[in-house]
Amino acid sequence: MPPRARLPLPGRSARLPGSRDRYLDAAVDRVLVAAIDIADACPDGPTVPPALVPGRAAGPTELDVAAVRTVLDAILMRGWGPPLPWHGRMDVEQLALARVARWRDTAQLLVAATRPGRSGALDDEVWTTARLVAGIAAEAREERVDERSGLAGVLDRVRRGLEEPDAAWDDSLMTVVVVRPPRFRLRTGFDGRPGHLLWAANPATAARWGRPVDHFDLPVPLPLARHVQDLVARYAGDPSDPGAPRFAPDGFAAFREDYLMTVDELRRVLGPAYVVEERAGLGAIV
Repeated sequence: MPPRARLPLPGRSARLPGSRDRYLDAAVDRVLVAAIDIADACPDGPTVPPALVPGRAAGPTELDVAAVRTVLDAILMRGWGPPLPWHGRMDVEQLALARVARWRDTAQLLVAATRPGRSGALDDEVWTTARLVAGIAAEAREERVDERSGLAGVLDRVRRGLEEPDAAWDDSLMTVVVVRPPRFRLRTGFDGRPGHLLWAANPATAARWGRPVDHFDLPVPLPLARHVQDLVARYAGDPSDPGAPRFAPDGFAAFREDYLMTVDELRRVLGPAYVVEERAGLGAIV
């Protein structure tokens, strides 16, 4: 007979059954997406960033790295913190390393370069994998073949084959959040052409992407980036008939609702490191 399920004791975290832990996978994926975004924003940085020195002034990258490491400590139950669903297991670090290895193995198939050696430390593996994926994104950006040549497309390819590849953005698997300080500021704005919706609203954002921000080059799921592109195309209308109305008589309200929901979704998946200001002024459209 199979073993009977045990109810969690009061005050203790539940041990989830099975060889893998969906909640732990989601937490590791959130850490990896944040680390890849940090590495992509700082292409000349070290593979494994140095530890933050107490009392020394820290820049935006150092603060971002510290936020990632805080979550890694929580995942491995280092120091004080609220119990997480997997903290009753004895194989947490091995499971976390296995999830990172799945990302790294797929990434290494996409790049023809010397493969760095593996380390038994979770922190080292996270940053090595992040730097590897960021390097793939940099190469894809230079070649610029199609919509998959940005960071969103590279993340989509690297996550292919994972169990629950969208776990990093799945609210049903909410366990931890990488609380990075606000760093990049975007504002929305349609310019009447099938190009961009997002624009840089502070120097850090402009330095990384330029004034128009390519939504395919953000750390977001590829279907969301495609939906942003669809919104921009719908707003621009039919380029072969510039005089045609953009919307049917009852179409603007549905478009506006879709647009506002998309902005909220961008805020959710980008997380606290990004501020997205709604500045499109859709109420002025006639």
